[in-house]
Amino acid sequence: MLLCFQTATAQIVNDKTYNMTSIKAKGNPAPKEYFIGTVYANMVVTADDQLNSVVGKVTFEPKARTNWHKHPHGQILIVTEGIGYYQEKGKPIQVIKEGDVVKIPVSAEHWHGGSHSSLMVHTAIVPTVENGTIWLQPVTDAEYNTVQTINSSQSSKVNLSDAAVRNHEQLWPGYQSKAKATDPELIEVFDNFAFDELIRHDTMDVRTRVTMIMASTIGSQALTEYKMFVNAALNVGVTPIEIKEVLYQAVPYVGVAKVIDFIYACNEIFTERDISLPLESQSTTTSETRHEKGLIEVSCRQTLCLTCLPRRHDLPSQGSLPNLLPHYLNTRIPGRVFAALDQFSASEPIPTTLVVAKHVVRRLTKQYGSGLFVCEPEKVVLRKQLLLQTLW
Repeated sequence: MLLCFQTATAQIVNDKTYNMTSIKAKGNPAPKEYFIGTVYANMVVTADDQLNSVVGKVTFEPKARTNWHKHPHGQILIVTEGIGYYQEKGKPIQVIKEGDVVKIPVSAEHWHGGSHSSLMVHTAIVPTVENGTIWLQPVTDAEYNTVQTINSSQSSKVNLSDAAVRNHEQLWPGYQSKAKATDPELIEVFDNFAFDELIRHDTMDVRTRVTMIMASTIGSQALTEYKMFVNAALNVGVTPIEIKEVLYQAVPYVGVAKVIDFIYACNEIFTERDISLPLESQSTTTSETRHEKGLIEVSCRQTLCLTCLPRRHDLPSQGSLPNLLPHYLNTRIPGRVFAALDQFSASEPIPTTLVVAKHVVRRLTKQYGSGLFVCEPEKVVLRKQLLLQTLW
């Protein structure tokens, strides 16, 4: 009978103890004699486990790759992240990406690694045999860059302006677009528009433009493009703190459920680029002061409204202000902060500014929701952030 039970750190199977491992970790630097560039290997199942297979997670930074090598019993690669290359001897380089499963034939001489502009992570599986991997000579730069020559010939029909190429390269140096080979007509129109024509008619600096586009990808839930623009932002000098600030500010607008995956993606990119986490705190409030600093008090001596309140001679002669104000507000577009103190003096038999404020609250609550105000017996408290959001 096979008995198997699991604890927090180990499994015991037929009296053999297996230490629990995690495939999430990057692992240790791979040996330089077999790899070119920055490569990490996390061997989660080894020959010592006597489980018939050796399983490892291998992370290739951009342009990193294995030497030429072969496996007498074949190999399986499961790509879990990024974009990379795979090539068998005598065949063209293939682009591999997240979700691809590469089945490498027995004793086929080959290599694999990251692409020019993207890391690539795969899980490698080989049988547990002696000499399961036979290492050969390094992959030269000329051999590795063959894919660029292929891409250049495939995309020769794409007529991009010098400015479009230059501006694109500024954001993503060395990036090879697969869409340029598969959808050249679209790329020609879009890249010339987005990276040349649009920029020529705008004076916005590149850091601001990239930051705004990056923020918009959160709102449109475009995770793939968000990753592209986080890298672009770092490439043009946007700081990690500024990138994180955009994420944090997005939470109250679209909700944490729609932002959390973007936070994880951002953290992964920071880790890949050796940016230490967590970042230094930028908070200017504490749990004791955040309520006070996030609110504006509107007292009976000074009223802030989200509309231009009427002067006396603008009001109809009949009817009380409490009845007239909602109608007046309903016919105006909120647009200007206005102090009501000088409009309605205490000597007149019409409501005080506090009552005016409460009617403004009542009217705007219907329009914008109850979250805009906090009402207390002697004052009306207006949430500063929502004021600015609603006003502008």
